[in-house]
Amino acid sequence: MAFFSLFVVIPYLSSDKGLFGIYSVCTSLTIFFSYADLGFISAGVKYAAEYFIRGEREKEINMIGFVAFMMMAAFLVASVIIIVCAIYPTLLIPELVKGSEQWYITRWLLLILALSCPVMIGQRVLAMVFTIRVEDYKYQRISIAGSLIKILSIFYFFREGHYELLEYYVFFQFVNLLIVLAAFIYTHRYGYGIKPLMNAFRFNKEIYDKTKRLSATSLVLMISMILYYELDQIVIANYLGIEAVANYAIALSVMTFVRTFMSLLYSPYSSRYNHYSGIGNIQGLQAFVRKMILELSPIVCCPILILSFLSLPFVVSWVGKSYFSSSYLISIMVLSFIPNFIKTPVSSYFIAQEENMHLIRLNVYNVIIYWIGIILTLHIWGIYSFAVFKLVGPILTVWGYWSLAKQDFSKKHTAFISLKELFKSLLTPVIMAVVLSLVVKNFMSYEHTRGALFRNLVLMGICLALSMVILLFTNKRFYNTVCGVVKK
Repeated sequence: MAFFSLFVVIPYLSSDKGLFGIYSVCTSLTIFFSYADLGFISAGVKYAAEYFIRGEREKEINMIGFVAFMMMAAFLVASVIIIVCAIYPTLLIPELVKGSEQWYITRWLLLILALSCPVMIGQRVLAMVFTIRVEDYKYQRISIAGSLIKILSIFYFFREGHYELLEYYVFFQFVNLLIVLAAFIYTHRYGYGIKPLMNAFRFNKEIYDKTKRLSATSLVLMISMILYYELDQIVIANYLGIEAVANYAIALSVMTFVRTFMSLLYSPYSSRYNHYSGIGNIQGLQAFVRKMILELSPIVCCPILILSFLSLPFVVSWVGKSYFSSSYLISIMVLSFIPNFIKTPVSSYFIAQEENMHLIRLNVYNVIIYWIGIILTLHIWGIYSFAVFKLVGPILTVWGYWSLAKQDFSKKHTAFISLKELFKSLLTPVIMAVVLSLVVKNFMSYEHTRGALFRNLVLMGICLALSMVILLFTNKRFYNTVCGVVKK
């Protein structure tokens, strides 16, 4: 559904470049809610998953209630910060003129965001409940229904002669509230009633002592994520202006879509690491890590390479030639996700094993590389500095993930993945994806119409489908997994 949202919503929002830039900056402040749980969600998911697999329901609910309480405390602080920005919007966007329409729109967008705090807490907590059961798909079904309503509302709020940005954002948050209510009703099947949750919604010293070490690690990782992913638009707004924010926001929209794709690909397996750890099956855990890397690496690499090679005709047909420069940003930035086929499984392994310092060091190095690179090159490359170092950091740090995982596996007398195995898994589908992209590029449309966009998406889909077919017949491990899923 995020796929359809990307192609339906963004073209309407981006039709007014100035307001789209403001909307992008304001909504980027959701970082305060996305990461303001102080690391307790990651710790809570780990321990709640272990309680669940052992059938310890009361401990599981107590963990969920404690995490919700800690989130509420942190979110209240975040709401106050956003309300201050709503009162003084020029703190966020210096070029706003006090009393102008853009100034008032910025204030209301920020106020709506601050008031949506309880809804976001509900979303995060409910996602935990489904994740620890490896039943994320059930929550996603509810979210998809809500997303469909949001997408259809676009045709009302942004119809011809109307650009009702504030009204759309209020409706957007209202639909999120309905999703939370529907998901909460469903969790009754898991024994999550209002009374047990309210009793667990409190500070618990015992749980805090158990989770504080892992939550401290998660907090450092979240701060790193904020510095790496989320502050770009605020910095660009202050140094390069609103129009540059709008161009960059298009690239970030695609990045958000790719991050969603990565989440959908890996999240169904996220609790499996903790399940193995919870029952003490280290050999099973290590075998699972190897499986995740070898089977999912082509599924990560092929669509990203296709998108990178074909970004120019895609962007022109999607949002028009006024966002021409965004295509070059996309070509570079999406490549930063390729190392994720190693980083994501290895990170989950380290979390399950509570190897906290490995993750802290690698994420801090990535942030340092990113911002030092931008500081040194911003006056030379401008907005492209952000794109280039989005890619450089992950490429440099992925070797750290690889070597540390290899060392940890060898300590337990297990072989990690060899470069030969990885090369064998990736070579044929990646070559096919690159060759097909270069061929198809000559047949893509460079017009800003719905027909052109549909044509380009179909051609990109054909490239991806053929690459996956090649993968199916050249990767025995992947073939066996797919056959198993089909039979099941």
